[in-house]
This record gives sequence, C-alpha cells and structure tokens, in this order.
Amino acid sequence: PRGGRPGDADDGAAGAGTSEWKPGTLWKAGDEVEVFYRTLEPGSGGYYPCADGFDNLRAPRVARTDGWVAAVVERNYHGWLDEPIVVRHAHPHWRDSRGTPLDMDDDENAVQRFPPFRVRKRGGAHAPPALDLLFVRWGGDKEPEDCNTRRAGSWGASGSVVSATYAGHLLDFAYSRLGVDYGCVTAYVGSTDDMRTLCGRRLRGLLRGRHVAACYLLWPARFDDGTAGRPGMVAAQGLLDLMQRIEQCGVPSRFPHSAHVYRALLSKEWTTALSGCGAMKVPATTRVSIAAIARDATAAAATPAATWA
Repeated sequence: PRGGRPGDADDGAAGAGTSEWKPGTLWKAGDEVEVFYRTLEPGSGGYYPCADGFDNLRAPRVARTDGWVAAVVERNYHGWLDEPIVVRHAHPHWRDSRGTPLDMDDDENAVQRFPPFRVRKRGGAHAPPALDLLFVRWGGDKEPEDCNTRRAGSWGASGSVVSATYAGHLLDFAYSRLGVDYGCVTAYVGSTDDMRTLCGRRLRGLLRGRHVAACYLLWPARFDDGTAGRPGMVAAQGLLDLMQRIEQCGVPSRFPHSAHVYRALLSKEWTTALSGCGAMKVPATTRVSIAAIARDATAAAATPAATWA
C-alpha cells in the first residue's frame, strides 16, 4: 500500500535471508502468494495490515509491521532481468500509527511491486524467522515531526529516537543483514495509560522468531508525557514497568538498555554508587533527603559539603 505515493518495495537486501524463491521461479496472474512487507520502507507510507475493520481503531495499536502478508499475483511474471513481481494485497484493512485507514479500493494503494526474493507461495509450513523484534513506538495524535528530518536541530539524518526515521534505520540494518529472515511487531502508544494496558504475554505470543528482542523508542520523563503536547514523551516509571513486564515474559530489552540498567541511569543513582570508586573518575556525589531540602535548602546543601571538607 502506498497511499497515492510513487515507489515500490526495493531489493536492498540483494536476496539475503531464507526466502523460498529460487532463480527461475515463475508466477502466473492469480497465484496466491505471500510478500515480505516493510511498513517503514520508502513508498509504504507507514501503513500496516489489520485483522478487520475494527482492529487498531484505538490506541494502543499492536500489529505486525514487518513480515509476510497475503497477496495475489496481478500479472504474469516471466523471470526477465530486473523484472518485479506485481501483486495485489489480499488484506482489505490497513491503518497507520494513528489509526488512519487506507483506501484499498484504489489500485495506487492495493497494487505493489516486489523483487522476486520477497515473494513466496502462500500456505504450507514455513520456518520461523531468525529474529523477531518488538518495537514500542510513539503513536499519539501529534507526531514529533520536528525530530524527523535533517533540519531537526542536532539529531542529524537519523532523526530522534522517537521518530519514524530512526526506527526505519534500525529496521534497515536488520534487513541489510538478515534479508527476509526477520520480522517486527510494533506497539504504538500515545500516552502513559496506553503502556499500562499493554499485555506482556500477548506481545510475546505475537513474536514467532527463533530469537526475540524488544526496542523502546520513547522519551522517558518525570515531569510530563505526550498527552500534554510533547509527542514521544511518556512517564519514566510507566515505561520501566512495561519493560519489566515484557522482560518477565522472556523478551530481552536490546534498546536502549535492560530495565534495571535503564532505571539506574534515569534516576542518576549510578553517580552516588560509583563516586567512591576512584578508578571510575566520577565526581564526588551524594543524595539529600527531599524533606531536608523542603525545610532548609541551604542547610541541606551545606551539610554534605562540610562532610567532604
């Protein structure tokens, strides 16, 4: 699906992976196939297939965004050099990260071209992918567009962590290394409350790969979340709780850190723990009771300073 956009699936992985396609495989119009679809690939518009017309109407939205989807060959494929395989997607319902539906009656959206190694026969037993990823990403009404381009301050060409550009680069790397031998399930959240409703066991059940991993592409904050007009920000405690729930279901966190490490980094507790270790070169650091600060901030600051002196 392209949402009226030009462009089709590319062949950037150069046939890597475990697709069943072999040179000389021919397809006829009407053949039922599966195609390896990538939601964040240029020309896909960020749309993904849904189970039915009611699926993913509301956040949190959970769907397989990279993987094999049903299609039908639109016209004969002869195996000519650089000839793509033209297919019509069989899924009638598609949405984007904010739940916007795609008009699949329009051929601009329903018909797409794929390189041969990204097409396989539908049905039968297929080996699970080597790697299945879980992405937890921002899917609120407001998109962090100012963090999505080269002109976005210091983020550079990769965009910020919460942007579609950044997520796309991560998946491009997996695709360049594994070809079609990976998959991705994405959970789109628009607030801290959305994270609380995500079920770790359900998410684990959607991952079918021989290896699994989770990436959390959000901004943890202790003062705000995206519901206050800051797209991509969620309450730090809510994010850490979600990470821990999913880790308890057997899905390790690979970005940015495991939950216990991320908790220590976000709370800055590591500075006080390591300041006494000279080899770590951490400046002398201590923690002061918030009650002492509320009573007399000057005295609260003077007490540890006098101790160090």
